Parts: sequence; structure tokens; C-alpha cells
Amino acid sequence: MIAPGLLRIWLRDLIWLIAAQNLPGLTMKSHRLKAEANSAQNTLQKEITTLRDTNRTIQLKLRDIEVANDDFERQARNTTSSLEDLESKYDVAIERGVILEEEIKLGEQKREALRIETQRLRDELSDLKVEAEIMQDKLHHAGA
Repeated sequence: MIAPGLLRIWLRDLIWLIAAQNLPGLTMKSHRLKAEANSAQNTLQKEITTLRDTNRTIQLKLRDIEVANDDFERQARNTTSSLEDLESKYDVAIERGVILEEEIKLGEQKREALRIETQRLRDELSDLKVEAEIMQDKLHHAGA
């Protein structure tokens, strides 16, 4: 039977020998894995940088679009306000036109009434002149 202390020493030496034999392969594998990890890290870092740049570009475009949208909304409000002002002025102008048409109709009616009155007065004056001539002729014949 082998003493337990001796067994431990042999196992330790055996593990050391196995590790020493695999050391070049493990070192190569370790270097390869490190290279792959570094490559993956570099690729991911580049992708992160690209995504950050893309995000920044999109954020700037979004800001520009929001500013343009604000401008369009302001312009729409101004246009709506101007349209409302013009509609109000148009309504006032139409009302004023209707009032002026009524005033013109009343003026024409008054003018027609005055024309009729003037014609009546002319006719009456003409009749009075005829009567005056007849009276003067009677007075002239009566006095002669």
C-alpha cells in the first residue's frame, strides 16, 4: 500500500506534468481567445460609436423638424388670424354695402317724390300764370 502523503505528491507531480504538456496549447488557445475577444470588443465599440453618431444625427434632424413644425404651426395660426380678419372686414363691407344700397333707394324715392312735387308745383305755377294772364286781360279790358 502506498502512503497517503506519497500519493499526494505523485498526484501533484502528475497534474504538474499534464499541465506542462498542455501549456503550449493552452497558451495558444488563450492568445486566440484574447484576440477574438479584443476583435469582438473593437467591433462592438465601433458599432456603439456608429449608433451614437446615428442617434446624434437623428436627434439633430428631429430638432430641425420640430423647429420647422413650430414655424408651420405659427404660420398656420397667422394665416388663420389673417383670414378671420379679412372675413370680418368682408362682412363689414357687405353690411356697409347693404346699408348704402338702402340709403340709395331711399334717396331715389325722395328724389322721385321731389320730382313729382316739383312737377306739381310747376303745373300749379303754370296754371296760376294762365289765371294771372286771364285776370290781367279782364282787368285790362275792364279798364279800357
